[in-house]
Order: sequence, then structure tokens, then C-alpha cells
Amino acid sequence: ALFNSPIAVDATYRAPGDVEARPIRVIRSQPDRIADFGNNQIAQATNLLSIRISDVAYPAAGAEVVIGTEALILAGDALLDTEGVSRTIDAEPA
Repeated sequence: ALFNSPIAVDATYRAPGDVEARPIRVIRSQPDRIADFGNNQIAQATNLLSIRISDVAYPAAGAEVVIGTEALILAGDALLDTEGVSRTIDAEPA
């Protein structure tokens, strides 16, 4: 139900090496992370995407997700949620 709510958006997913993109639904969050920078700490903006397993079983690092006109590249390992419904992965601007 969560992926059919207004907080989820339409997107496309293209795995590394694939030519064709396929439609998916994602929930995007953009929390700040605290990062060390020398003797200081800075707030760093992030992009996290939750992707339904029924859309993409294993989101791959290096895959491209396009939301509207914004392209993002997935980075790191996708983490499975407690219910086994979705995986969450970091994304960076393409």
C-alpha cells in the first residue's frame, strides 16, 4: 500500500549494461548525514531510494534511476527492509 500512496513516485530503472529502462515505483528520502571534515563536522545531503522487490529484486550499484527529468546512479549495497518488501540504496546525481 505504501508504494501506491502519494509519497511514492514513478521512475525508471536501467541496470548496468542494459539498454532498456523499465518502469518502477520508488520512495525517495533525502536525509542529511553528519560527515567529519578535518576537525569539523558538516551536514551532507544524501539521496536514499526505496525500491519494491516486486519491481527490482536486487537493485545494482551503478544502475540508473530516473525520476522525472533527474537521473540518479545507485551506489553501495541495497539493504532489505524488515518486512522483505523493499530494498533501500544510496543514489548520487548522474
